[in-house]
Amino acid sequence: MRGRQSIRRQMTCLKSVPVRAYIMYSDQTVTIMYNPTHCGEYIAVSESLEKVMIRNLTLAALILAIAPLALSDEYLGNYSANQHSPNSSSNPNGAGSPYNANSINNPNGVYGSPYSSKSATNPYATDAPKLRDSDGNYRGRLSSNPYDADSTSNPYGRYGSPYSSESVNNPYGAGSPYRSDSPNNPYGEGLEIYGE
Repeated sequence: MRGRQSIRRQMTCLKSVPVRAYIMYSDQTVTIMYNPTHCGEYIAVSESLEKVMIRNLTLAALILAIAPLALSDEYLGNYSANQHSPNSSSNPNGAGSPYNANSINNPNGVYGSPYSSKSATNPYATDAPKLRDSDGNYRGRLSSNPYDADSTSNPYGRYGSPYSSESVNNPYGAGSPYRSDSPNNPYGEGLEIYGE
């Protein structure tokens, strides 16, 4: 009879799953964990509430720091007239290659197809690539959509009007061939392109 009880006890131990229970007091937390190596035995671990809070806050801060990286836009190159820069959209052997999957010049790619909603060449695009200067400031969308308010092709918009100082189409403003961050400067860096 005694042998049967020990067999039953071993069988229930094999089916057991490690369990944790937290008991909180005003100044400390007691964690009770099931010990799977010794059947029926529980271990009590006491931690101060301060340590638990610091651990949880550190974990929350780490998650908040990593989340924007996962959601950030993809760098596609620079919107520039510089044919010698490897990051320039005007360099046929660099970021501007029609064979580069992320190039705005690839007619079969997401950012260059005339049918993609993320394309710079689709006149009806809704999520065209974004332009940013070297400081990370938003400079509109590189789009052929003349109806998008942020499009560089909207002649009445902030980033497309030839009269706006922030427009790449204004030769005396952001589109000046003498500015290093202008897309019209054949020796400059231009504006960074980011796709969603």
